[in-house]
Amino acid sequence: DLCFAVRNDPRIVQMTSARTSQSLLLAARGVAFLLEGQFTTPENVRSVCASVLTHRILVTSVDDEATSEVDVVADIIDGVDPPV
Repeated sequence: DLCFAVRNDPRIVQMTSARTSQSLLLAARGVAFLLEGQFTTPENVRSVCASVLTHRILVTSVDDEATSEVDVVADIIDGVDPPV
């Protein structure tokens, strides 16, 4: 759902690829491992999401409003419900 939301956000001009999803998962798994977790949680994904996604997207301004990649990714993360 998170990668789908990124790909369909009108503020993003350059979309993410399938490799982005893989990178996001690998980074979240790494965080879970470092925190000695037995599995990857939505919190692990949220913690690396901005780092993984911000350099892989290109944002355009909407309604003459200056937005950064970090702000757009934060909005998307807040708008997507974690899996149950």
